[in-house]
Amino acid sequence: MKFKDLVEMSDRIVEKTGNYTSVVIEYDKHPNGSHDLEYRFYQPPKINKFKTVQELKSYMENIL
Repeated sequence: MKFKDLVEMSDRIVEKTGNYTSVVIEYDKHPNGSHDLEYRFYQPPKINKFKTVQELKSYMENIL
């Protein structure tokens, strides 16, 4: 799934709900070689966090 697809889904959620949304993909790379990847979907007042893009996509599809 491309980020553009998530953006388009977010736009449709705004149109449907009339509420602000934010989609965040956060990637951190540490000097020791480890990394963290997290997906977040924000629709006030709640921030939902996901470990995979599939979980985020499924959550957004359920809103639609």
